[in-house]
Amino acid sequence: MVVIRILFVMLGSFFNVQAGLIVADKTTVIINPSQQTVEIIQENLFGFVQTKEEKILIQERWDKLYYWKEKGTTWVELLDNFPNKDLYFQESDHSIQATIKLKYKDEKDLEVLGIWYNDELKKFSINNKTDDNIVAPKGTIKDQYIYFEADSTFSFSLTPFINLPKDYQKHKIPLEEILEN
Repeated sequence: MVVIRILFVMLGSFFNVQAGLIVADKTTVIINPSQQTVEIIQENLFGFVQTKEEKILIQERWDKLYYWKEKGTTWVELLDNFPNKDLYFQESDHSIQATIKLKYKDEKDLEVLGIWYNDELKKFSINNKTDDNIVAPKGTIKDQYIYFEADSTFSFSLTPFINLPKDYQKHKIPLEEILEN
């Protein structure tokens, strides 16, 4: 069994920074098999903040990610098989969105992201974890997996924080609010 170390909703898990500090309310993953590309769109970035120290730590991690090229922030080694990697941000009045673009050489490269390819079936698959609230318009659910045809572009979205317990909700702070001070 492959252990998934890169989590789509955690921005830092793609880089050599502490992973769980900046997360996304919603993450959409788009796979284009013909172009061998992966696009990961993280919407409404936020952090869980209980102390001033945690807020400062998130601000420091954000600085390393936002200025990743200038600061020489490196991608995690698990992404070494992806020859092209890029990250950019879009900011609006009320939220920050991150977009990660990856180019892969072989379907097996996607396993580090938790996406498997079955050559016999000519299908990709992901785990169907109920807590992730996965929506997959072109996916077919069978057992604990969601399957996708390998001959066309497919996507899926995750919203794992939609049913966040009330005790945690009060500590969920939008990233733009964390960055204000």
